[in-house]
Amino acid sequence: MMRRNVYGVISGGTNAENLPASIVPEIPPVKRALDYFWRRLRRKRSSKLNETVPADYAPFYPSKQPTHKIRDIIRSRFDAPYVSWKKVPKEVREMWFREFEKEFCWLPQHNDKIRKNFEKRGSTRMRDMFTDVRKVGKRPLWIGEEIWAELNAAWGSEEYTRRRDQNRQNRASDVGGLGSALHTGGSVPHTEHRRRLKASLGREPTPVELHSRTHKRQEDQQWIDERARKAHEEYTRIRETHAALGEGSSGGSVEYSEYRMWSQAVGGMQHGRVYGLGAQAQAYEGMTSSTASSFTSSSHESLQAQQIIALQAELEQVRKSQVDWQAQLQAQVQAQLQAQVQTSTEQHNQLLDEMRKMREQLSGKDVAPPEEESTESE
Repeated sequence: MMRRNVYGVISGGTNAENLPASIVPEIPPVKRALDYFWRRLRRKRSSKLNETVPADYAPFYPSKQPTHKIRDIIRSRFDAPYVSWKKVPKEVREMWFREFEKEFCWLPQHNDKIRKNFEKRGSTRMRDMFTDVRKVGKRPLWIGEEIWAELNAAWGSEEYTRRRDQNRQNRASDVGGLGSALHTGGSVPHTEHRRRLKASLGREPTPVELHSRTHKRQEDQQWIDERARKAHEEYTRIRETHAALGEGSSGGSVEYSEYRMWSQAVGGMQHGRVYGLGAQAQAYEGMTSSTASSFTSSSHESLQAQQIIALQAELEQVRKSQVDWQAQLQAQVQAQLQAQVQTSTEQHNQLLDEMRKMREQLSGKDVAPPEEESTESE
Protein backbone atom coordinates (compact mmCIF):
# COMPACT_ATOMS: atom_id res chain seq x y z
CA MET A 1 0.00 0.00 0.00
CA MET A 2 1.41 3.37 -1.01
CA ARG A 3 0.57 6.72 0.61
CA ARG A 4 1.50 10.33 -0.04
CA ASN A 5 2.37 13.04 2.38
CA VAL A 6 1.58 16.69 1.76
CA TYR A 7 4.70 17.17 -0.34
CA GLY A 8 3.74 14.44 -2.82
CA VAL A 9 6.78 12.27 -2.00
CA ILE A 10 6.17 8.56 -1.97
CA SER A 11 6.61 6.92 1.42
CA GLY A 12 6.07 3.31 2.48
CA GLY A 13 4.78 0.50 0.27
CA THR A 14 6.42 -2.44 -1.46
CA ASN A 15 9.77 -1.67 -3.08
CA ALA A 16 9.13 2.07 -2.81
CA GLU A 17 12.59 2.60 -1.38
CA ASN A 18 14.09 1.03 -4.50
CA LEU A 19 12.58 3.56 -6.90
CA PRO A 20 15.18 5.60 -8.77
CA ALA A 21 15.69 9.16 -7.52
CA SER A 22 14.96 10.58 -10.97
CA ILE A 23 11.24 9.99 -10.64
CA VAL A 24 10.98 12.04 -7.42
CA PRO A 25 11.48 15.64 -8.59
CA GLU A 26 12.43 18.47 -6.27
CA ILE A 27 9.27 20.18 -4.97
CA PRO A 28 10.22 22.63 -2.18
CA PRO A 29 9.58 25.58 -4.60
CA VAL A 30 5.99 24.39 -4.93
CA LYS A 31 5.62 24.30 -1.17
CA ARG A 32 7.12 27.77 -0.82
CA ALA A 33 4.74 29.12 -3.43
CA LEU A 34 1.75 27.57 -1.69
CA ASP A 35 2.89 28.92 1.66
CA TYR A 36 3.26 32.39 0.16
CA PHE A 37 -0.18 32.43 -1.43
CA TRP A 38 -1.89 31.05 1.65
CA ARG A 39 -0.15 33.67 3.77
CA ARG A 40 -1.51 36.39 1.50
CA LEU A 41 -5.04 35.00 1.17
CA ARG A 42 -5.92 33.50 4.53
CA ARG A 43 -6.96 36.34 6.80
CA LYS A 44 -8.16 36.64 10.35
CA ARG A 45 -8.15 32.87 10.90
CA SER A 46 -5.75 32.86 13.85
CA SER A 47 -3.37 35.18 15.61
CA LYS A 48 -0.59 32.81 14.54
CA LEU A 49 -1.25 33.53 10.88
CA ASN A 50 -0.09 36.64 9.08
CA GLU A 51 -2.75 39.28 9.06
CA THR A 52 -3.18 41.64 6.16
CA VAL A 53 -2.87 45.23 7.33
CA PRO A 54 -4.13 47.69 4.70
CA ALA A 55 -2.79 51.21 5.02
CA ASP A 56 -5.93 53.18 5.68
CA TYR A 57 -5.81 56.91 6.23
CA ALA A 58 -4.92 56.76 9.91
CA PRO A 59 -5.27 53.81 12.32
CA PHE A 60 -4.61 50.26 11.25
CA TYR A 61 -7.51 48.24 9.96
CA PRO A 62 -8.16 45.85 11.53
CA SER A 63 -6.80 47.77 14.52
CA LYS A 64 -6.95 45.27 17.40
CA GLN A 65 -4.30 42.76 16.34
CA PRO A 66 -1.66 45.32 15.22
CA THR A 67 -1.99 47.49 18.33
CA HIS A 68 -1.84 44.46 20.61
CA LYS A 69 1.27 43.27 18.80
CA ILE A 70 2.91 46.68 19.23
CA ARG A 71 2.18 46.43 22.95
CA ASP A 72 3.74 42.97 23.12
CA ILE A 73 6.83 44.15 21.24
CA ILE A 74 7.33 47.06 23.63
CA ARG A 75 7.01 44.75 26.63
CA SER A 76 9.39 42.14 25.30
CA ARG A 77 12.03 44.63 24.10
CA PHE A 78 11.90 47.32 26.79
CA ASP A 79 15.57 47.30 27.79
CA ALA A 80 16.18 50.97 28.71
CA PRO A 81 14.32 53.76 30.58
CA TYR A 82 12.49 55.22 27.59
CA VAL A 83 10.09 57.75 29.13
CA SER A 84 8.28 58.26 25.82
CA TRP A 85 8.22 57.01 22.26
CA LYS A 86 10.30 59.97 21.08
CA LYS A 87 13.03 58.99 23.52
CA VAL A 88 13.34 55.53 21.97
CA PRO A 89 16.41 55.56 19.66
CA LYS A 90 15.70 55.30 15.95
CA GLU A 91 17.58 52.01 15.62
CA VAL A 92 15.51 50.50 18.45
CA ARG A 93 12.25 51.56 16.81
CA GLU A 94 13.55 50.09 13.58
CA MET A 95 14.19 46.79 15.36
CA TRP A 96 10.67 46.89 16.83
CA PHE A 97 9.21 47.48 13.39
CA ARG A 98 11.09 44.46 12.04
CA GLU A 99 9.44 42.38 14.74
CA PHE A 100 6.08 43.83 13.67
CA GLU A 101 6.78 42.88 10.04
CA LYS A 102 7.18 39.24 11.02
CA GLU A 103 3.52 39.03 12.10
CA PHE A 104 1.71 41.05 9.43
CA CYS A 105 1.80 41.56 5.69
CA TRP A 106 0.56 44.31 3.39
CA LEU A 107 0.85 45.48 -0.18
CA PRO A 108 4.23 47.03 -1.05
CA GLN A 109 2.73 50.40 -2.01
CA HIS A 110 1.55 50.81 1.59
CA ASN A 111 5.00 50.53 3.18
CA ASP A 112 5.37 54.23 4.01
CA LYS A 113 1.86 54.55 5.45
CA ILE A 114 2.22 51.38 7.48
CA ARG A 115 5.46 52.65 8.99
CA LYS A 116 3.88 56.01 9.76
CA ASN A 117 0.94 54.27 11.41
CA PHE A 118 3.32 52.07 13.39
CA GLU A 119 5.10 55.13 14.77
CA LYS A 120 1.84 56.85 15.63
CA ARG A 121 0.20 53.84 17.25
CA GLY A 122 3.42 52.96 19.07
CA SER A 123 3.59 56.42 20.61
CA THR A 124 -0.03 56.26 21.75
CA ARG A 125 0.29 52.70 23.03
CA MET A 126 3.44 53.42 25.07
CA ARG A 127 1.82 56.50 26.61
CA ASP A 128 -1.25 54.50 27.61
CA MET A 129 0.91 51.71 29.03
CA PHE A 130 2.84 54.15 31.20
CA THR A 131 -0.41 55.78 32.35
CA ASP A 132 -1.72 52.40 33.53
CA VAL A 133 1.59 51.60 35.22
CA ARG A 134 1.67 54.89 37.13
CA LYS A 135 -1.94 54.43 38.27
CA VAL A 136 -1.11 51.04 39.75
CA GLY A 137 2.15 52.30 41.24
CA LYS A 138 3.77 48.88 41.05
CA ARG A 139 6.57 47.69 38.82
CA PRO A 140 5.24 45.42 36.05
CA LEU A 141 7.12 42.31 35.07
CA TRP A 142 8.17 43.72 31.70
CA ILE A 143 10.19 46.55 33.33
CA GLY A 144 13.44 45.68 35.10
CA GLU A 145 14.18 46.98 38.59
CA GLU A 146 16.95 49.37 37.54
CA ILE A 147 14.90 50.68 34.62
CA TRP A 148 11.91 51.10 36.93
CA ALA A 149 13.96 53.23 39.31
CA GLU A 150 15.18 55.46 36.48
CA LEU A 151 11.66 55.85 35.09
CA ASN A 152 10.29 56.90 38.47
CA ALA A 153 13.06 59.46 38.78
CA ALA A 154 12.20 60.85 35.35
CA TRP A 155 8.47 60.90 36.05
CA GLY A 156 9.09 62.80 39.27
CA SER A 157 11.26 65.48 37.69
CA GLU A 158 10.06 69.06 37.56
CA GLU A 159 10.18 69.22 33.76
CA TYR A 160 8.09 66.07 33.32
CA THR A 161 5.54 67.19 35.92
CA ARG A 162 5.15 70.56 34.23
CA ARG A 163 4.65 68.98 30.79
CA ARG A 164 2.18 66.43 32.15
CA ASP A 165 0.08 69.11 33.87
CA GLN A 166 0.05 71.21 30.70
CA ASN A 167 -1.12 68.28 28.60
CA ARG A 168 -3.79 67.45 31.14
CA GLN A 169 -4.99 71.05 31.07
CA ASN A 170 -5.09 71.04 27.27
CA ARG A 171 -7.18 67.88 27.19
CA ALA A 172 -9.65 69.30 29.70
CA SER A 173 -9.74 72.78 28.15
CA ASP A 174 -13.06 74.55 27.69
CA VAL A 175 -13.51 74.73 23.91
CA GLY A 176 -15.71 77.63 22.89
CA GLY A 177 -17.28 77.74 26.31
CA LEU A 178 -18.75 74.27 25.81
CA GLY A 179 -16.46 72.25 28.07
CA SER A 180 -14.01 69.48 27.22
CA ALA A 181 -14.70 66.99 24.46
CA LEU A 182 -16.46 63.75 25.39
CA HIS A 183 -17.59 60.80 23.32
CA THR A 184 -19.45 57.51 23.70
CA GLY A 185 -17.23 55.44 21.44
CA GLY A 186 -15.39 53.78 24.30
CA SER A 187 -12.16 52.03 23.40
CA VAL A 188 -13.40 51.23 19.89
CA PRO A 189 -11.50 53.41 17.38
CA HIS A 190 -13.34 55.59 14.89
CA THR A 191 -12.05 53.32 12.14
CA GLU A 192 -14.09 50.45 13.54
CA HIS A 193 -17.16 52.63 14.13
CA ARG A 194 -16.96 53.76 10.54
CA ARG A 195 -16.67 50.17 9.31
CA ARG A 196 -19.69 49.08 11.36
CA LEU A 197 -21.73 51.99 10.06
CA LYS A 198 -20.77 51.12 6.51
CA ALA A 199 -21.91 47.53 7.06
CA SER A 200 -25.27 48.59 8.51
CA LEU A 201 -25.96 51.41 6.03
CA GLY A 202 -24.67 49.66 2.94
CA ARG A 203 -22.58 52.74 2.05
CA GLU A 204 -19.90 54.95 3.49
CA PRO A 205 -21.21 57.00 6.45
CA THR A 206 -21.19 60.78 6.31
CA PRO A 207 -19.21 62.74 8.92
CA VAL A 208 -22.36 63.73 10.79
CA GLU A 209 -23.47 60.08 10.96
CA LEU A 210 -20.10 59.09 12.39
CA HIS A 211 -20.29 61.93 14.90
CA SER A 212 -23.81 60.95 15.97
CA ARG A 213 -22.77 57.34 16.53
CA THR A 214 -19.87 58.30 18.78
CA HIS A 215 -21.45 61.24 20.63
CA LYS A 216 -24.96 60.05 21.48
CA ARG A 217 -25.94 57.90 24.43
CA GLN A 218 -27.31 54.55 23.32
CA GLU A 219 -29.98 54.38 26.00
CA ASP A 220 -31.79 57.65 25.15
CA GLN A 221 -30.06 58.93 21.98
CA GLN A 222 -29.22 62.20 23.72
CA TRP A 223 -26.03 64.11 23.02
CA ILE A 224 -23.16 63.30 25.36
CA ASP A 225 -22.42 66.98 26.03
CA GLU A 226 -23.28 70.50 24.97
CA ARG A 227 -20.43 70.69 22.50
CA ALA A 228 -21.72 67.71 20.54
CA ARG A 229 -25.21 69.22 20.38
CA LYS A 230 -23.95 72.65 19.32
CA ALA A 231 -21.73 71.15 16.63
CA HIS A 232 -24.65 69.24 15.15
CA GLU A 233 -26.87 72.33 15.20
CA GLU A 234 -24.21 74.44 13.47
CA TYR A 235 -23.73 71.75 10.83
CA THR A 236 -27.48 71.62 10.22
CA ARG A 237 -27.59 75.40 9.80
CA ILE A 238 -24.71 75.41 7.31
CA ARG A 239 -26.23 72.53 5.36
CA GLU A 240 -29.59 74.29 5.10
CA THR A 241 -27.83 77.45 3.93
CA HIS A 242 -26.05 75.51 1.18
CA ALA A 243 -29.32 73.89 0.15
CA ALA A 244 -31.09 77.27 0.00
CA LEU A 245 -28.33 78.66 -2.21
CA GLY A 246 -28.56 75.64 -4.49
CA GLU A 247 -25.08 74.39 -3.68
CA GLY A 248 -25.04 70.63 -3.98
CA SER A 249 -22.30 68.06 -4.18
CA SER A 250 -21.75 68.29 -7.94
CA GLY A 251 -18.20 69.50 -7.34
CA GLY A 252 -17.23 66.27 -5.66
CA SER A 253 -18.52 63.30 -3.74
CA VAL A 254 -21.40 63.54 -1.29
CA GLU A 255 -19.12 62.49 1.53
CA TYR A 256 -16.53 65.14 0.72
CA SER A 257 -19.15 67.92 0.54
CA GLU A 258 -20.59 66.74 3.85
CA TYR A 259 -17.12 66.76 5.33
CA ARG A 260 -16.43 70.33 4.22
CA MET A 261 -19.64 71.51 5.84
CA TRP A 262 -18.91 69.56 9.02
CA SER A 263 -15.36 70.87 9.18
CA GLN A 264 -16.66 74.42 8.81
CA ALA A 265 -19.18 73.85 11.59
CA VAL A 266 -16.58 72.63 14.12
CA GLY A 267 -13.73 74.98 13.27
CA GLY A 268 -11.67 72.87 10.88
CA MET A 269 -8.76 70.56 11.56
CA GLN A 270 -6.69 71.10 14.67
CA HIS A 271 -3.59 69.06 15.48
CA GLY A 272 -4.42 66.65 12.67
CA ARG A 273 -7.96 66.00 13.88
CA VAL A 274 -11.45 67.33 13.29
CA TYR A 275 -13.84 67.29 16.21
CA GLY A 276 -16.27 64.39 16.07
CA LEU A 277 -14.31 62.34 13.54
CA GLY A 278 -11.15 61.39 15.38
CA ALA A 279 -8.31 60.47 13.06
CA GLN A 280 -10.82 59.60 10.33
CA ALA A 281 -10.81 63.26 9.32
CA GLN A 282 -7.66 62.44 7.37
CA ALA A 283 -9.72 60.11 5.21
CA TYR A 284 -12.00 62.95 4.16
CA GLU A 285 -9.08 65.33 3.76
CA GLY A 286 -7.48 62.81 1.42
CA MET A 287 -10.37 63.05 -1.00
CA THR A 288 -10.36 65.54 -3.87
CA SER A 289 -13.16 67.24 -5.74
CA SER A 290 -12.80 64.71 -8.53
CA THR A 291 -13.93 61.88 -6.28
CA ALA A 292 -17.13 60.52 -7.74
CA SER A 293 -19.15 58.91 -4.97
CA SER A 294 -16.89 56.91 -2.74
CA PHE A 295 -13.98 57.24 -0.40
CA THR A 296 -10.43 56.81 -1.47
CA SER A 297 -10.59 53.73 0.73
CA SER A 298 -12.98 52.21 -1.78
CA SER A 299 -10.20 52.46 -4.35
CA HIS A 300 -7.87 50.73 -1.89
CA GLU A 301 -10.44 47.99 -1.38
CA SER A 302 -10.92 47.62 -5.13
CA LEU A 303 -7.17 47.35 -5.65
CA GLN A 304 -6.89 44.81 -2.87
CA ALA A 305 -9.76 42.82 -4.37
CA GLN A 306 -7.95 42.75 -7.71
CA GLN A 307 -4.75 41.66 -5.99
CA ILE A 308 -6.62 38.88 -4.20
CA ILE A 309 -8.25 37.70 -7.43
CA ALA A 310 -4.85 37.62 -9.12
CA LEU A 311 -3.33 35.71 -6.21
CA GLN A 312 -6.23 33.26 -6.23
CA ALA A 313 -5.71 32.66 -9.95
CA GLU A 314 -2.00 32.06 -9.41
CA LEU A 315 -2.75 29.77 -6.51
CA GLU A 316 -5.21 27.79 -8.61
CA GLN A 317 -2.58 27.47 -11.31
CA VAL A 318 -0.07 26.18 -8.76
CA ARG A 319 -2.65 23.70 -7.48
CA LYS A 320 -3.35 22.42 -10.98
CA SER A 321 0.36 22.10 -11.65
CA GLN A 322 0.79 20.12 -8.46
CA VAL A 323 -2.16 17.85 -9.33
CA ASP A 324 -0.72 17.24 -12.80
CA TRP A 325 2.70 16.57 -11.32
CA GLN A 326 1.25 14.12 -8.81
CA ALA A 327 -0.64 12.33 -11.58
CA GLN A 328 2.53 12.06 -13.65
CA LEU A 329 4.48 10.86 -10.65
CA GLN A 330 1.86 8.24 -9.86
CA ALA A 331 1.88 7.05 -13.46
CA GLN A 332 5.66 6.81 -13.42
CA VAL A 333 5.60 4.93 -10.13
CA GLN A 334 2.99 2.50 -11.39
CA ALA A 335 4.88 1.98 -14.62
CA GLN A 336 8.10 1.38 -12.70
CA LEU A 337 6.42 -1.08 -10.35
CA GLN A 338 4.74 -2.87 -13.24
CA ALA A 339 8.09 -3.12 -15.01
CA GLN A 340 9.67 -4.53 -11.88
CA VAL A 341 6.81 -7.00 -11.46
CA GLN A 342 7.05 -8.04 -15.10
CA THR A 343 10.81 -8.47 -14.82
CA SER A 344 10.42 -10.49 -11.64
CA THR A 345 7.73 -12.63 -13.29
CA GLU A 346 9.91 -13.27 -16.33
CA GLN A 347 12.86 -14.16 -14.11
CA HIS A 348 10.64 -16.45 -12.06
CA ASN A 349 9.27 -18.16 -15.17
CA GLN A 350 12.77 -18.52 -16.56
CA LEU A 351 13.90 -20.10 -13.31
CA LEU A 352 10.96 -22.49 -13.39
CA ASP A 353 11.83 -23.48 -16.96
CA GLU A 354 15.41 -24.18 -16.00
CA MET A 355 14.31 -26.24 -13.00
CA ARG A 356 11.90 -28.20 -15.19
CA LYS A 357 14.63 -28.96 -17.71
CA MET A 358 16.97 -30.08 -14.96
CA ARG A 359 14.32 -32.43 -13.57
CA GLU A 360 13.76 -33.87 -17.04
CA GLN A 361 17.47 -34.46 -17.51
CA LEU A 362 17.80 -36.11 -14.12
CA SER A 363 14.75 -38.23 -14.79
CA GLY A 364 16.22 -39.44 -18.12
CA LYS A 365 19.49 -40.55 -16.50
CA ASP A 366 17.65 -42.62 -13.87
CA VAL A 367 15.79 -44.69 -16.52
CA ALA A 368 18.80 -45.53 -18.84
CA PRO A 369 20.79 -48.17 -16.78
CA PRO A 370 18.03 -50.91 -16.60
CA GLU A 371 17.80 -51.00 -20.39
CA GLU A 372 21.57 -51.81 -20.72
CA GLU A 373 21.39 -54.73 -18.21
CA SER A 374 18.53 -56.45 -20.03
CA THR A 375 20.49 -56.34 -23.28
CA GLU A 376 23.54 -58.11 -21.82
CA SER A 377 21.46 -60.97 -20.31
CA GLU A 378 20.07 -61.86 -23.73
